[in-house]
Parts: sequence; C-alpha cells; structure tokens
Amino acid sequence: MENEFVTLSLAKRLKEQGFDEECLYSYEYSEGGMIVKQNPLKKANSSCDAGEITAPLWKQALDWTDKLIIEQLKIIEQWHLHN
Repeated sequence: MENEFVTLSLAKRLKEQGFDEECLYSYEYSEGGMIVKQNPLKKANSSCDAGEITAPLWKQALDWTDKLIIEQLKIIEQWHLHN
C-alpha cells in the first residue's frame, strides 16, 4: 500500500511548492524513523503537527500538479495576449 503514496522527499517538495490538500495519510517521525500513518482527520499540511507532513496519493499529487500547470499556462497566455 505504501507504493500508492508519493515518497517522503517528493511530499516535502510538494509542500514547498504549496501543496495543502487534505490527505488520508501522513508521514510522521517515530523512534524507528519515518512511518506512514493513517490520518483520520484528513489533515492538510497547514494543520499538521511538527514532525508530520501529508502523504498524498500519486493521483492527488498529479491532479494538483496538473491544475497548477494549467493555471500557470493561463497566466502566460494572458500575458501574451496583452503584449
């Protein structure tokens, strides 16, 4: 099941880029290292505890990235129409 989630390093990069969607699971530090833990409250990154980061599904990450790219392309298109 862990293969359904983006890797920890990608989850961190998504968070840096503004990913703040509600997720069913999160990465959390424990004594044994980083674990994937069920997130019953469907937290987003903005409401995670310290040492915790959301673990989005690959589909969530791809959908979010697609939406971001489409928004950026619309901005570029508007810029070209006015210049």
